[in-house]
Amino acid sequence: MVLPQQPWTEGPDTPNGSAVYCVYSNSTFAGGRGISLITTPEMATYIAQMHAFTQPKSLKDINTVLNRPYVSQSIPGRGVGLFATRTLHRGDKIFSHTPLLIVHRTTFSTLEDSVRFEMQNRAVDLLPDPSRELYLELYGQFGGDRVNDILFTNSFQVYFGEDGVEHNAILPEAARTNHDCRPNAHYYFDENTLTHHVVASRTIHTGEELSLSYTDMMLPRAERQAAIQFSWGFECTCSLCSLPEALIHESDKRLKLISKLEALLDDWSDGTTATPQMADALVSLYNQEHLYAPMAVPYTYAALAYSGVGDEYVALKYAALAVESGVLEAGPEHPDVLAMQEFMKDLTGHWSWKLRL
Repeated sequence: MVLPQQPWTEGPDTPNGSAVYCVYSNSTFAGGRGISLITTPEMATYIAQMHAFTQPKSLKDINTVLNRPYVSQSIPGRGVGLFATRTLHRGDKIFSHTPLLIVHRTTFSTLEDSVRFEMQNRAVDLLPDPSRELYLELYGQFGGDRVNDILFTNSFQVYFGEDGVEHNAILPEAARTNHDCRPNAHYYFDENTLTHHVVASRTIHTGEELSLSYTDMMLPRAERQAAIQFSWGFECTCSLCSLPEALIHESDKRLKLISKLEALLDDWSDGTTATPQMADALVSLYNQEHLYAPMAVPYTYAALAYSGVGDEYVALKYAALAVESGVLEAGPEHPDVLAMQEFMKDLTGHWSWKLRL
């Protein structure tokens, strides 16, 4: 079998102690921004076939700083944050960047620290000077090896292939965006272009700090706080977590009710008690909780629920909303977006049509 041409300017490098993982690097990637990977040969070959490498023009307007809608400012007691310099509307692009470093998640549990540190430092050393400096300027929370500390403090999870093989990616620009449990922006990763897109999830006013969620927004407050403290070492003081206890309790109750309604709406058995009104309530609860980024979820439940009782036009309304939200949340090629688009093309032929009558 003839393997496709590999795009690496350095690697694969395999240090002693790593029989599975190698370091790969391309210093000319993305117009000279560069990229380094620590992964398996199989995943490196898979990633090398992405449009980011085979069709460099797919990265046009990526990694640009022209006309950026934000400025970086110091925040007393909180380091640095990004603040909007003009009004941003839902769906507006804030920035799109390719990672500097991508590391296979299982290296953290299968490699000795000394071997992993050596590979990580080698990968960062292979980056072009400006990108290496951009990496090393990032904040480290835990101490110890500098490159490893930055990786643990700032990385985003990205996934490759049908099996969703998890990797950790460093995107310095996005890493400077502070956390909020109810953020005004969200992100998705386009595997094919290796691009991490950050867009507004609601209207963001001039001077407002940009924010992303570092953890699962559906968790109750105590679990969110524990996850943030464990992974990033700080206590969240966002507007939601700072509410009076009585209001936090109500928020947690809404999240619990969301989970219950979703379970009921997932039931398509003969004995189901699910109704379209439950789906309407679910949409309302997401809005009450300011869960603007994942609105494709309740809209999809509502589209299917109304299809189940044969209400074509309300089902189409919610399906269209699910597509719009899904494109913003996960990108136009996400399977859930494509599924809703197919649903709209032939609603009465969909498996859910009148299934609950």
